[in-house]
Amino acid sequence: MTQAGNKDTKLNFSENEVVLCFHGPLLYEAKILKAENWGSNDSGSGDKGPHYFVHYKGWKKTWDEWVPEERVVKHNEANLARQKQLKETFSNKKKKPTLNKERSISDTDEISSTNKRQKIGTTPEMKKNVQSKRTIFAPDHQNNTQDRQQSSNDEIQEGASAEQNEEHQFEDSMKRDEEIKDDKEEMKGIDENNNDNVNDSQNQQRSKKRSRMEDEEEEEDEYMNRLEIKISIPESLKCKLIDDWENVTKSHSLLKLPRTPNVVDILNHYVEYKRKNLLPNTNISSSSSSSSSSKIEKGDIYTEVANGLQIYFEKTLGNILLYSTERQQYVDIRKQYIEKENAEIYGAEHLLRLFVELPRLLAHSHLDKTATETLEEHLEDFLKFLQKKEEQYFVNEYDRNGMPPARKQKTSNEKKPCGYNNASNNSEGWVCGNCGTSNTPGWRAGETPDQKLCNACGLYYAKYKSHRPSSLWNSQRGKAS
Repeated sequence: MTQAGNKDTKLNFSENEVVLCFHGPLLYEAKILKAENWGSNDSGSGDKGPHYFVHYKGWKKTWDEWVPEERVVKHNEANLARQKQLKETFSNKKKKPTLNKERSISDTDEISSTNKRQKIGTTPEMKKNVQSKRTIFAPDHQNNTQDRQQSSNDEIQEGASAEQNEEHQFEDSMKRDEEIKDDKEEMKGIDENNNDNVNDSQNQQRSKKRSRMEDEEEEEDEYMNRLEIKISIPESLKCKLIDDWENVTKSHSLLKLPRTPNVVDILNHYVEYKRKNLLPNTNISSSSSSSSSSKIEKGDIYTEVANGLQIYFEKTLGNILLYSTERQQYVDIRKQYIEKENAEIYGAEHLLRLFVELPRLLAHSHLDKTATETLEEHLEDFLKFLQKKEEQYFVNEYDRNGMPPARKQKTSNEKKPCGYNNASNNSEGWVCGNCGTSNTPGWRAGETPDQKLCNACGLYYAKYKSHRPSSLWNSQRGKAS
């Protein structure tokens, strides 16, 4: 695909720009992660022209997608007003069916009330009254006029009483209808209050969820923008880490504590060493006063680095730097030396473990690019110093269960490259494909299925994808025997 720098078609939007993007009928806020110009062969669907890979704000990454330029608009006041208008229009369309439903319910209530009135007005008594009224005014040519007047008076009284009964029934029906209407209005007010409370609670939940999603997105962006810290550990010190791991976890051996020199001594030696190299002469002339002041400032930087390493060591030793078999020893030694700090008890082996964890720990600090590069430079300089003093600071003899291992006399002049003095059961007759030893506590796979490596060479190859150098084969054997 042609990238954003194509000269043929100009891209109206750039990477990391905040825009508004159509998804369905609505506009959503999004961020452009990639911007590309597509040709006819760049997509399976045959789409051409500018396309953008966008991430919708507050949505999961699974919704990220490529969209054409027609779906993307600028993030400005006019388009924000357009976004709001589309949202209101879409929400009003959803509310229309509920209004029609309420109208239909009210219509049915009115029809039912009118039917009741019609039923009340068409009772048999009312029919009888109508007939009686008709007989009152009908001409009568019978014999006796007095009987006719008497009967007419009786009929008039009956009609008047019927009319009164009809009026009472009509008034009762009207009162009943008014009471029903009042009850409906009360129920409607209660429903509206309940709906308002439900809407308020839903809005609160939505606002909380939106704020939580915004916080998570900010944390994600902050984590992605952090600078990665890389510390290059020299090969010989890597081998020290492997040997230390094997002695503690495989051989169940521990270092004899307190160590001499300890971490505080090593850091002080480093600061003194750097200051001697910076200021070799104590007599400083006036012409070189400016250069000497800069050297003193560099010496202060080394002191600050040493103090920072000591602080990190104190905070991480008990939680991160110890293996599980060393924790009981840590508890016992802290009870025995209450007034001492961890850096005054432990030595170079545990300090070297700290450099394996430092990149992960420093990733959570807010350092800019310049500070990160400066810190990496000073940490690697300290590791070079530690490599120079390797024989002075590191030991190859560990205690087994708190007691020093018993020394065994040599039974033969055979060399044992991997540092193991006890012969293992090797009935298959295997030989390490790297160092050539046949004595090892365990065999590991090599580069090919037919090749076998001893435990030390196999661990080294699995971690560094290269064979253990010959300079490390006899590192433990010569001092342990």
